[in-house]
Amino acid sequence: MGVGLAIAVAACAPDSWRPDPEFNRWAGRVIQECHPHTIGKEPLDSRFRQETVLNLTSRLYFGQINVQQYANSLNSFYPGDNRAAIECIVSRLPPTVSPK
Repeated sequence: MGVGLAIAVAACAPDSWRPDPEFNRWAGRVIQECHPHTIGKEPLDSRFRQETVLNLTSRLYFGQINVQQYANSLNSFYPGDNRAAIECIVSRLPPTVSPK
């Protein structure tokens, strides 16, 4: 159920009026493949239900922010050792998304 909820929410990112099935599928894969990594000591499936993480991740996916901005923002909102989770997410960006 956690993945389904995250995907349902993710479908609206980054523009709430325009669902994106590709982002939706990618977010679901990230949640599954990056388990058990955490952001701010909480599992990714929980974090992907939160607007801040979903928004930042969709902005990264769509090239609106770069990897350093993404990492800095996540680390600001969710202090802790987030490196493994961030690296896992970034490593799964599609080839069309250029990690800067």
